[in-house]
Amino acid sequence: MFEIAAAPTHRCLTKTELAAKGVKPTLARSGVYSALRLIVRPVVTMVGDTIRMTLARNKKVIGYEVAGQNISGIIYYPKSKHPAPATLLLPTAMGLTPHEHAIAVRLAREGYTVLALGYTKRTTGAVVKDEQLRKHLEQIVLRGWHTLLADPMADAGRAAVVGFSLGGYFATYITTASTEYAPKAGVIYYGVYAVADAHRAPLRTPLLVLQGENDGPEFVSNAKALSRRHSELCEVVLYPDTGHQFDLFEPNSAATSDAWERTLGFLKKHLQ
Repeated sequence: MFEIAAAPTHRCLTKTELAAKGVKPTLARSGVYSALRLIVRPVVTMVGDTIRMTLARNKKVIGYEVAGQNISGIIYYPKSKHPAPATLLLPTAMGLTPHEHAIAVRLAREGYTVLALGYTKRTTGAVVKDEQLRKHLEQIVLRGWHTLLADPMADAGRAAVVGFSLGGYFATYITTASTEYAPKAGVIYYGVYAVADAHRAPLRTPLLVLQGENDGPEFVSNAKALSRRHSELCEVVLYPDTGHQFDLFEPNSAATSDAWERTLGFLKKHLQ
């Protein structure tokens, strides 16, 4: 089942519910087929994402400098003549890839002004334990947030942040660090870091956490602990037989489909 954390904020959805969606769960099969699938599927997904990113027309490249480092990203716009709800999209430790750009394109089609921000080159989640580097990246992300809100087609009063893996840490940082025009909502895909609690102010923003149960034990336990500490603000959904970056490695899975539907519903609830 899909689990949504203990209390009303954390539950598991059953495999029957998955089957009802007409898609198989993400349980990896043993042997050569499973290994090949793990290699081929993300490659195919990236190819499709590259095409979607390239074909997107209504977009703008942005750039700024933080401590001598040049940062760039792309703002994708919806078909609207008026400012739209805004979303900052923060990628994994792999850096900004066509996959995140494709997600930004999809969100723009749903009516959001979206900044896909390349806040870091390829790195690892260990950067959150390096205080100097972590603070540097926090400033980069915070500047990106302000850049998005300053865009004339972004409604600063209706803005959210979405983070994937390492981007999840910086998404939670934004929800606590920006007092003026703080996010109205945050969505974290498989990226709750325990170290975050020691370095941020109290949580004030509603959060949706989408987490695979076959991910690293720390990610799973951190997600559950977050829902217990902030049950009034945080909803955690746990997907069985699902690992890290399931939206990339299992793009057609029930978990990926459900996570996207929940993301749209959560953003609409808090921003529309």
